[in-house]
Amino acid sequence: MAEEKNQQEWRLSAQSATGQRPAAQDAEQSVAGQQGAAPGAEQSVVGQQPAAQGAEQGAAGQQPAAQGAEQSAAGQQPAAQGAEQGATGPQPAAQGAEQSAAGQAKKRRLRRESHAAGGQYLALIIAFGVLVLVLVGVGGGLIGAALAAERLESRIENSFTAMLEETGGVVLYRSVDTRSQVTEGNELSVAAVSRLAADAVVEINTETEVNGWNFFGGPSSYVVPAAGSGVIISDNGYILTCYHVIADTQSVSVNLRNGEIYPAVIVAGDQQSDTAILKIEAEGLTVAVMGNSDDLVVGDRVVAIGNPLGELGGSVTSGIISALDREVTIAQKRTFNVIQTDAAINSGNSGGGLFNAQGELIGMVNAKASDIGVEGLAFALPINDLKPVIEDLLHYGYVASRGVTLGVSLLTIGDERTATSYRVDELGCYILQVTAGSNAEYAGLQSGDRIVSIDGEAVSEAQQVVDIISGHQADDIIEIVISRNGKIKEMTITLYGKVPNSSGGQAIAAK
Repeated sequence: MAEEKNQQEWRLSAQSATGQRPAAQDAEQSVAGQQGAAPGAEQSVVGQQPAAQGAEQGAAGQQPAAQGAEQSAAGQQPAAQGAEQGATGPQPAAQGAEQSAAGQAKKRRLRRESHAAGGQYLALIIAFGVLVLVLVGVGGGLIGAALAAERLESRIENSFTAMLEETGGVVLYRSVDTRSQVTEGNELSVAAVSRLAADAVVEINTETEVNGWNFFGGPSSYVVPAAGSGVIISDNGYILTCYHVIADTQSVSVNLRNGEIYPAVIVAGDQQSDTAILKIEAEGLTVAVMGNSDDLVVGDRVVAIGNPLGELGGSVTSGIISALDREVTIAQKRTFNVIQTDAAINSGNSGGGLFNAQGELIGMVNAKASDIGVEGLAFALPINDLKPVIEDLLHYGYVASRGVTLGVSLLTIGDERTATSYRVDELGCYILQVTAGSNAEYAGLQSGDRIVSIDGEAVSEAQQVVDIISGHQADDIIEIVISRNGKIKEMTITLYGKVPNSSGGQAIAAK
């Protein structure tokens, strides 16, 4: 019975040894696959390693396992019990390992989902940040632009206010530097200059009443028409032209390039600079941009626009600067500092514009040489010389920066021979000519009058008169003593800046 009992135990031990292979394999898989499992599962698997090893050894037929089985069959109860525990014990461990593996897979899945969600959130945050930066950049740009515009508007307003104060409320367009925008070698064509400036040049038509005698010897009068050119200097109708274009005229009209015709009023004029300002009642006119005539050099290309012959308004000719600072005496009366050009100029161009290659007004055409055989010789007044004159005429009605004048041409007769040639009896300072519209004419001085004294100071030569008058300002009153036809006459003369016109017409500036 004891032997039979031992055989049964041996069989149980062998079954336990052979039956542990699946459990051992499960345990090995659990150990290999579940390294990242929870500590409890790892402990369950690790705790089963001895039983699994024993079962593995028995399944492989290793000698130590067989000896262990024989010893168990020989009555080693603990080995059989250990084998039984190894047979039953690994099953819960495998189940725990499987559960751990499932838990780990779930955790990995949750981790991946969490990472994916986090990536999406990060992408949204980055996109939102970029959007905020873009909005801040655009908003900053808009704010910066608004501030810049506000500063520019403030500067324009301040400049405009100062300009109104200077010109007495007249809007006079100032110089604009465009040379920085048009580089050398990239100047505008003649056609481009014409497009920019032609609308700012106008035709001026005048009528002058001339008194004479008819065929029967009776008095008669007739009207003499004449024409010239002008340049618009403000969009509300102020026009620059030459004084000699409108001198002694009874009516003036202006033809715009678009065909519109306006009556014009003479605002002021200055014979000494050959400058006059007209006004028409119009708005939104094209204005000439004033350039800088000091920047001109000989050889610069220029464009002349005007009304040659008084019939060809808007004519455009081109040429170059032939000379600068040329002193020219016109009609044997007055010397001017002028720009010389070879651009084609004819009668009727007077008062028209001379433009540089940037389309800026750099001169006002005022004369041409007309002798037989003379070609390509024309002159224009530099715009920089005219700017202070224009501003004074607009503000004061006369050239205040120059001071007041009496408005006479004087002759000093200092010896008997000269007195005989002029058929006068006394030596001294004589009035040779009185300027029309001047203080002298308004006061009643005449050609042939001898000036005896001014303000109690005896006068014997012309320079004394010039020195005395130059020391006075506008609206000063002087006491002058003259000799006319051998009779002494005392006169009180007001040196007007803007001389009144006794005929009730439009006043012009003092000469």
